[in-house]
Amino acid sequence: ADDARPIDGVVAAELDALTVLDLVDELPQLERDLVRVKLYEGASFSEIARRLGEDLNAVKTRYYRALQRVRDKLARGGAPLEREGWEEGL
Repeated sequence: ADDARPIDGVVAAELDALTVLDLVDELPQLERDLVRVKLYEGASFSEIARRLGEDLNAVKTRYYRALQRVRDKLARGGAPLEREGWEEGL
């Protein structure tokens, strides 16, 4: 809103970030760990693939699918993440 104080935008951004973090927490454990390592530790896909002993492209695919699940849930207004068709694990 035009009459919103600048701090309102900061608070809204923080609430949005917390919502995303909550949604990441709902992912299956291995996907959750992958997203956290990539975002919080800043690990490269190559480093993550090495750590897991996995193919680089497989790691990238899992990461982007996990993020898409979070986006989908946000688009549905926070409806529970669907488990059907999910790959369990990295």
